[in-house]
Amino acid sequence: MKKFVIFCILFAFFADMVSAQRAKLSPFVREAVMSANHNPRMKAANGAPRTITAFVKSTDIAPLNDADCKVLARWNDLYIASIPLQNINRLAADKAVMRIEASHPLTLTNDTCSQILGTRQVWQGEKLPQAFTGSGVVVGIQDIGFDFTHPTFGTRIRKVWDMLSRDTVGSSLPVGREYASDELSTVQHTFDGLQETHGTHTAGSAAGEGFEGEYRGMAPESDIVLVANACSNNANLIDSTDLYKYTDALDILGFKYIFDYAESQGKPCVVSFSEGGNDDLYDSRLMEEAIANITGPGKILVTSAGNKGEYHCYIHKAAEDSTVSGVISGAKQVLYFVRCRGKIDNKIGVGFISRTYTTEQIIACTDSILRDTIENGGARIPVTLALYPSCWDADDYVYEVSAKTDRLSFSIIAPDVEAEIFPYSGIFDAITSPAERSHSMQRPASMPSVIAVGATGYRDFITNYLGETKRDKKETDGMISQYSSRGPSLRGDIKPEIVAPGNNIISSYSSFYLENNPDMGDIKWDVKHFDHGGRTYAWNSNTGTSMSTPIVAGIIALWLQAKPTLTKDDIIDVFMHTAKHNDESLSYPNNLYGYGEIDAYAGLVYILGLEGIVSPRLISGPLFPLREGETMDIYTIDGKKVDRMDRGIYAIQLKSPDPSRCGSMLIRK
Repeated sequence: MKKFVIFCILFAFFADMVSAQRAKLSPFVREAVMSANHNPRMKAANGAPRTITAFVKSTDIAPLNDADCKVLARWNDLYIASIPLQNINRLAADKAVMRIEASHPLTLTNDTCSQILGTRQVWQGEKLPQAFTGSGVVVGIQDIGFDFTHPTFGTRIRKVWDMLSRDTVGSSLPVGREYASDELSTVQHTFDGLQETHGTHTAGSAAGEGFEGEYRGMAPESDIVLVANACSNNANLIDSTDLYKYTDALDILGFKYIFDYAESQGKPCVVSFSEGGNDDLYDSRLMEEAIANITGPGKILVTSAGNKGEYHCYIHKAAEDSTVSGVISGAKQVLYFVRCRGKIDNKIGVGFISRTYTTEQIIACTDSILRDTIENGGARIPVTLALYPSCWDADDYVYEVSAKTDRLSFSIIAPDVEAEIFPYSGIFDAITSPAERSHSMQRPASMPSVIAVGATGYRDFITNYLGETKRDKKETDGMISQYSSRGPSLRGDIKPEIVAPGNNIISSYSSFYLENNPDMGDIKWDVKHFDHGGRTYAWNSNTGTSMSTPIVAGIIALWLQAKPTLTKDDIIDVFMHTAKHNDESLSYPNNLYGYGEIDAYAGLVYILGLEGIVSPRLISGPLFPLREGETMDIYTIDGKKVDRMDRGIYAIQLKSPDPSRCGSMLIRK
């Protein structure tokens, strides 16, 4: 018995010691140690012990030397070291060692996002005429679930249109009501704010100022205007009698509301919209036209590409193929389009494995809409087939086929006819169908007047506020995220135009959502909870093109501060000249990355006409007098070329026969 007690005491002592050692390790380091313990014989490629590059806080260098660490950098008692994994526990056991930390390369939150995308240099005005933070620019967010009280927004929310609000007395808006900034402390959140929080996250990424130095958005000094709209997620809050009020036309009014406010203040504006629906071949022409009318110089709409990149959304039937068939599934009622290239052929057969209908049969029906019932696996399934001209090309015809079932075999019999097949609800089975992972762009991102944003990945896990490791997407090093929808659009345009980080983006989360949904799964992705003003708030990790979109919108706000009249075409030109090509094996633009990953700093330098700050070099010597053969161009900070300098800051571009004299200089007069 005595021996057993001694054993328990020793075990408890040893357990406490190990616990104390592990408390010094960050979660990623602990995970690396556990991996090494499970595979003790695993070596590096050269046979040496596996190592981890980590930060070490230690009052003495001796423990690092004793653990065979290679010190890579040092600032007083802070080291960056290469540490053999098998020696980390020994290193952590030394009393001089206070902490060992490491995380995945390029850990992506909005503060590290600023490093990846160059916004930190823009905020600091590094080698620029001034700092650019979005001041004087309106950033609009149309989304669901806003918490007005989150400290990341400060007092910068100027207007809110809550489309779901039932406090409509005296409101001139078609649904809901408007709130001015001085009303928000009383209202506190949108009508859906107890069950939704998506908008709080996207608004924080675009324009949050952070709190206590954490998780700053891209345009932290911009004015914020919010529109809380309706979508499938919060449709349960809409009275059934009002459902048809909430259409994509209302969404257009939401965009206009934001642009109109900005115009009333004489400020440029960018709107972020992280929502969308399946693209189609017929019903979005007016929406596209409306967007073209409300956007323009200083009015930019940025929308998410969508998260269907892993789905098979396109089948191409060559003219030489007489028949194509497959399976569509994944929706309560499946629906697909067949676009036949060229003139209609009465002998074309469209329909199902069990029954195929000819063009002649469909045209013979009223309004060219055929309704029937077919047998499918013993069940009787109502089906509808319609035929109409394509909205993109009058010489093409579209067959619209729907069936009230969640899985359907289909066939297209069209010898000598080229055809394209697109699912609207449901997706193609990749095994039974010759389908491709393309044409998955959602609308309105698919539209020409909109900047569509795809997602890249840098971080595949986070550590939540409970200390748990949560793993998500696998993409790293800026590669395209597999879920990111890809082009072309149904009309053939290259989409998206640009990409930005979308995996595990950390931003603000609603305190009201946290309070009312403490057991929801996404709360497990909160990386931190903190108290402020008597409430508990969260920083949350979220993934999707919903997250990459406000990042791009916030960066465009920085560019609009420099040049308020930028158009979508101007911004595409910036992308073309400055976006980063993370996959050098591809040509750009393409239907995965568009023009590439956005670079806030390089883009701003290009807009300002300060190419010399990046390339070839800054002029270091005296500029005047000019030498023989030299020419000088003068630019204002918004990129306009001028003939002379008045009071202000100017960029001077010098061209010279002497390469050492070519470059740029900033002059204050």
